[in-house]
Amino acid sequence: MVFFPSARVNFLKDSTQLGDITFIDYVIKSGRAVIYPIYERMYERRSSLPVLPGPTLARQLMVDWSKDLARSIDYLQTRADIDRSRIGYLGVSAGSAYGVILTTLEDRLKAVVFLDGGFFQQEHPVAGMDQADFAPRMKKPVLMVNGPRSRTKARSCRCFACWARPRRTNIKSYSTPRTTSDCRDPISSGKCSPGTTDISDT
Repeated sequence: MVFFPSARVNFLKDSTQLGDITFIDYVIKSGRAVIYPIYERMYERRSSLPVLPGPTLARQLMVDWSKDLARSIDYLQTRADIDRSRIGYLGVSAGSAYGVILTTLEDRLKAVVFLDGGFFQQEHPVAGMDQADFAPRMKKPVLMVNGPRSRTKARSCRCFACWARPRRTNIKSYSTPRTTSDCRDPISSGKCSPGTTDISDT
């Protein structure tokens, strides 16, 4: 699994203390490998750019993230202990929202998991960064996990499923009884670990 964390890690400066580990520890405990790339503008790669960049910088950042994702997969494919035909993507929050774009562009991914994700609620999306332009082109199996407190994003997930359906994308939308924060302890709660790990075996 290639991981993309939430925006919470934007405030962390040192990758020796990685954020959002509780969203992937159960994947590791299940015996699967996880790569946690240090994406552009995260941890030691933080820059002096504004927190909310303009459209040109925002598009460039998306290009940089796409390159980081691709290079991470390049690396995984060099390892003899990794099955290159079963590489998946796991994004949480911002990693899910941006993941709609990133994973649609990356053909080497086998399956995709979006935790607490959905479409950005923007009246005028940045050109080239509108998730509605990418979702209909998604051809991979997708598992979306949202909770009742993620209502805006949950509605977005339903829209994502509608847009993706013409391409016959295999999409499973799963709502937890409480919130997606329950996924931080999936081994004990059993709320989302089965689907999240099983989708990588499809």
